[in-house]
Amino acid sequence: MKRRQTRITAQLVFAAVALIFAAVGCKDSNTITGSLSTPKPNALTPTPAPSITGSWSGTWDSWDSASYCQGVPATASFSDVAGQVTGWVKSQDKSHPLSPCVWSADIDGSFHNGHLVGTFASYLELYGIVRGNFKGTELELHFTGFERIGPKFPGSVHLHR
Repeated sequence: MKRRQTRITAQLVFAAVALIFAAVGCKDSNTITGSLSTPKPNALTPTPAPSITGSWSGTWDSWDSASYCQGVPATASFSDVAGQVTGWVKSQDKSHPLSPCVWSADIDGSFHNGHLVGTFASYLELYGIVRGNFKGTELELHFTGFERIGPKFPGSVHLHR
């Protein structure tokens, strides 16, 4: 029986000493030191989506083989807010101010993953579909248009900044 009392007494002494060391070690400590969890690796910073917002310049080329509207100077301006695009495009043939190569159109569409899809309307009562591709500093728009009397106004604008 004495052996059992000695064993219990030794266990109680050991527990008391451990509590004293723990209390002394944590004295005046209100913060936890060390890590409670494994640190997570830094997340990759997302790459901003390309935007076509701003001013552009380039050329207009008609798809009509009978037209002489090739390489006509063109300008454009767009606003891209969360993928919704509004803007305008116009060509300026200074040598022939009244030629069919002079036109302007308002554009409304969406821009995602470098592709523009939308509609255009012109003061010439032309309207239709515009599609485009953006890569680097280049933007190419393809117009397929319609007028009250039938298809008209096909062509491309090649723009850069």
